[in-house]
Amino acid sequence: MTYAQTAFLTFLFLFGTAYSGTVTLTGTCHSTLSSNYVNFTISNSGNDSATDMYVTPYLFGMGNGSAASASYAGLLGPGQNYSHSFYINSAPIHGTYAIGFITSYSQGGSAFSAAFPCLASFGAVEGSGISIGNIAQSKGDYLEATIYNNRSTAVNATVYAIAPYSLEILPKSISLSLNPGSYKNVSFEVNSSIPDGIGAFTLAIAAEYTVNGTHHATMSTYDMKAGSSVVQIGVGENRYLPEEIIGTIIIMLVALIITSLLKSKGAKKAKR
Repeated sequence: MTYAQTAFLTFLFLFGTAYSGTVTLTGTCHSTLSSNYVNFTISNSGNDSATDMYVTPYLFGMGNGSAASASYAGLLGPGQNYSHSFYINSAPIHGTYAIGFITSYSQGGSAFSAAFPCLASFGAVEGSGISIGNIAQSKGDYLEATIYNNRSTAVNATVYAIAPYSLEILPKSISLSLNPGSYKNVSFEVNSSIPDGIGAFTLAIAAEYTVNGTHHATMSTYDMKAGSSVVQIGVGENRYLPEEIIGTIIIMLVALIITSLLKSKGAKKAKR
């Protein structure tokens, strides 16, 4: 099964006016029904290099933990690809799973992370029977979605958010019971921001359940832009800066500039 996920990520790195570069990453995965291997390919169509890159797969529905050891991709330059076949060491039961391939790398001396969600099947390709819609970023840095049960029977599903390391998503998972033809809304809190310089990234909401010894999964991606309500203060530390505080700071800066100009004029008059 090949999952050509169109998830992509564009990172911009700016250093004064002397240097600028873009890393644009695209990831795809391919699973073999007869084995526990999943092949992941990542490509860089930008004009700058990603260095010291690691790729780690996380298999959702198997304890939300690392499904295999990380693979070291090293340097991924413009126009280059990197492929690796991961062995899923916790042999899953037959069915379809959501996998998040999480990358970490450096660009221009800064550290970044990206998530590439995909679906992989082992033993059999199973339809999900449930669907995900209405994904949206609400006020207060919450990510919301609606989970629909399209089956004629009830299901007990678990919902996850697949996101890069730079985002802390709470809770880690949400369990819910869905009656036939019903739906429920879920909400995840995003507790950290994107580092300065990032344009946009892709994350996903995934839902999975097991019935009659077969695993089912579905997911829906969402492209999130750099949060406008979060700014970076200091080194590697993110803090929320409300609009009222921003307004106060601007007023104070204007007042300081005016005061400085008045003092400068007064000093010139005194010299005369």
